Amino acid sequence: SFGAYTWEFEVGTFVDIDPPRIESVFPQSDSTHPRNVVIQINFNEAMNPLAVSGDTSRGFNTIAVRNQNGEVVAGRFSVSNQYRTAEFITNDLCGTNSCGQDVFCLPGSAKFTVQLRAASVSSQPPAAVFPYDGIIDAAGNSMDGNVDGSAQGSPADDFSWSFQTTNEIDLRAPVVATVTPLPFATTVPLDSAISLQFNKPLCMKTINRHNIQIPDLGSYQLLSENDGRQTTVRVQHGGLSPDTTYTPVVASNVRDIYQNCYQPCVGP
Repeated sequence: SFGAYTWEFEVGTFVDIDPPRIESVFPQSDSTHPRNVVIQINFNEAMNPLAVSGDTSRGFNTIAVRNQNGEVVAGRFSVSNQYRTAEFITNDLCGTNSCGQDVFCLPGSAKFTVQLRAASVSSQPPAAVFPYDGIIDAAGNSMDGNVDGSAQGSPADDFSWSFQTTNEIDLRAPVVATVTPLPFATTVPLDSAISLQFNKPLCMKTINRHNIQIPDLGSYQLLSENDGRQTTVRVQHGGLSPDTTYTPVVASNVRDIYQNCYQPCVGP
């Protein structure tokens, strides 16, 4: 009587026994970036959100960002991109972007180390021991941090990297560089891929169906990939309808990895 949310899914006949691994991180190891950068960790599969998201000032310690003195930086990790991406933004408010949204910064001219802790494994690895004390995927498998194909738990599979900041703040807005299908394209196959490529890496938690909409396309999901220089957003759909015109809309709430909002008037 108070309303409900329901959905359907189907299980297969297989069991997930593959440990998750890290596909990419941003900023990259030993690189230097403006201090309003968002720390981003991309995994190869869906992760348990409780293991990769939380507030470091409230005890979350599965992932830690430490300064050069070894102190944990206060901030929050959030999960997005179909549970494949964890991102860290500090609590230090340092300004606003061109859309009037708050921008948070790391200390300038400093070195930081990001540390990820793998969960302890059970007697049947890669399954982790419950209650979980480290990073696991949605199936409860511990992280393969050293990418040797198996999960040994902490410290063998812990992962870390370091980067530096400058005193600068990046204020360049991201723009759409290319789209598929092309604008005003006709006779597009019903199973055609739909994608948008931005000229800068994006903050993944801002890529959602509220900020990127495709009216008249009933069911679709967004999956994004960051190669360190740009981000490609892929629209996963079950098929287009015949004789239908689709008009994708990208809102200014989409932000880049430096928390700058997208300029809707710029694109191919």
